[in-house]
Amino acid sequence: ADTTSQKQSLPQEVKFENGLRVFLLPDTSTPTITLSGNIQAGTEYDSLSKAGLANLTATNLMSGTQTQTALELAKTLENRGATLGFGASREGVSLGGNSLSKDLPILIQTLTDVLQNANFPADQVELSRQRALTTLKLELDSPNVVARRKFQQTVYPKNHPFTIFPTAKTLTGLKIADLKTFYSQHYLPSNTMLALVGDFKVADVKRLLESSLGKWSTTATAVKLNYPAAQLPAQQVKVSPSLPGKTQSITLMGNKAIDRKDPRYYSALVLNQILGGDTLSSRLGTEIRDRQGLTYGITSSFAASKQQGTFIVSMQTAPEDAQKATQSTIALLKDLQAKGVTESEVANAKSSIASGYTVDLAAPDEIAGATLGNAIYGLNPNEIIEFPKKIKAVTLEQVNKVAKELISPDRLVVITAGPPK
Repeated sequence: ADTTSQKQSLPQEVKFENGLRVFLLPDTSTPTITLSGNIQAGTEYDSLSKAGLANLTATNLMSGTQTQTALELAKTLENRGATLGFGASREGVSLGGNSLSKDLPILIQTLTDVLQNANFPADQVELSRQRALTTLKLELDSPNVVARRKFQQTVYPKNHPFTIFPTAKTLTGLKIADLKTFYSQHYLPSNTMLALVGDFKVADVKRLLESSLGKWSTTATAVKLNYPAAQLPAQQVKVSPSLPGKTQSITLMGNKAIDRKDPRYYSALVLNQILGGDTLSSRLGTEIRDRQGLTYGITSSFAASKQQGTFIVSMQTAPEDAQKATQSTIALLKDLQAKGVTESEVANAKSSIASGYTVDLAAPDEIAGATLGNAIYGLNPNEIIEFPKKIKAVTLEQVNKVAKELISPDRLVVITAGPPK
């Protein structure tokens, strides 16, 4: 797999006059074409009073257009064994689809129709609203989800887009007109990136796109969001949401950290691999889970995307062990900062991350996915080749430096969701 990835060519980028960006990667080893993409219309654009709107809009893109019902859209694709779907997350609406090579025009035609002409029929919207309310009820009974919500709302300042989540009240209050307004404001060619991988000739696909999505025009301009900066609390902040009847507690502890463009990102990845990224040999797993026996599982991560993310340690414990596990984790973080990591830990972590990346990228659709992800974060197109080199260049000194700069053991936000004490 290693050799394949080095020989694998990178996608060609095509920019259209309307702002649409498309990455094309021919792959003759398959008779199919895989479509992926991202539209800047994610839940970060939800307002406090209309939380849930981005998701409800994305869910209903396939519910019908001005010329086709939901059933007709589904049948058109189904008859050819093709698929197309959308899902909203915080930083975008992801889209995915596939078809046989000869059916690509049908797939693109359907995509073009739903991105420009979705009409949000009342019956379909109501069905998806009821599903969203059912999902919400389940989520609010999940320690994982409750802890995550409370963590975001405590780390980030009020009115930060990452603190807004749907409630039964906001979901019930959404109107069809809200979906149509959101759709016209955010579903724009300049907000859209696509990637196509598979059995095609670049010139043919360019022509196909030029005559379809290339003609997509709108007078709307992209909405700019305000992201107020997160501040570290003066001291530890502890919140314990109560969920009666649960047998486990979920604890999330962490603080504000970095975005994906921060030059310290690569050192932070190596640090995280040592601390809690490697499930088998991480310090947190070895000490808190294995030696002290305080958790069922414990991991750490740096969430780094377009906006400033977080450093976070996540653990599942018996309710009576949550406090002791938290204290032991804080002690371990302080010890890590005081004594640093070792050369062998850094070497192993670098090797693990770099080799995993190379193998993962052997497949053309993985390469297209990584290219799309890098473009979403505004990174250099060569990042896909540079990434393993940047990981290998990380030094012991850099890892120990980011451990001190990006982790604040005495000023963590600690959220434990579980049964009441």
